[in-house]
Amino acid sequence: MPQHVLAHILAAQFKSVVLVAVGTPLGMLAADGLAVFLGERRAAKVRVKRIRWVAASLFFAFGGAALWSAVHGG
Repeated sequence: MPQHVLAHILAAQFKSVVLVAVGTPLGMLAADGLAVFLGERRAAKVRVKRIRWVAASLFFAFGGAALWSAVHGG
């Protein structure tokens, strides 16, 4: 979900544009920074091919779950 869409949803819920405008990028930076840091450490110990297979498997699993939810109304 694009960051600006998430910001609009949060702004509508919390009615504080300033807090949402500041908190959304900070949360994204924290999450991205953690992913880069941990990913770099894992990449040194795990083969890239295995990482790609796991990422592709997760992508298809979440896609299948979203499709199931859309079809079955869950």
